[in-house]
Amino acid sequence: MKAKLWMALLPAVCLLWPASPVLSQPVPCVKENPAATGRIAGVVKDQTGAVVPGVKIEALHSASGNKRSTVTDSTGRFALDGVAVGRYQLTAIATAFSNCNHSDHSVTACGEVTANIGSANRSDKGPDRSNGAGTRNQCDNS
Repeated sequence: MKAKLWMALLPAVCLLWPASPVLSQPVPCVKENPAATGRIAGVVKDQTGAVVPGVKIEALHSASGNKRSTVTDSTGRFALDGVAVGRYQLTAIATAFSNCNHSDHSVTACGEVTANIGSANRSDKGPDRSNGAGTRNQCDNS
């Protein structure tokens, strides 16, 4: 009786078993793929240079008007994966702080934009056009 039950359940167990690690790995990004996306990541700091957790980060795609958002973790870091290629305006929103706006972040296929948001010092490095990645550290309190 147990053998018959086991044989009846075996196909269901096989279907639910996780795929091999080779089959479940993410597909590498290919810049020529029209559906390729990029990433926006960074850290939020206050005037003293201390990280600020719990800040809402909004990314507005300039061309489409689509908005994505996330919240900084306990170390002030944030990341938005799988964002569409194009230009973005970032806004950092936190209680007890004025909103911080970052404009003109260019996300390229398979690239990463690093937006270190802080209001202590303003230093724009601008995007690194060599590999689609860029770094900016600014806060326009407008």
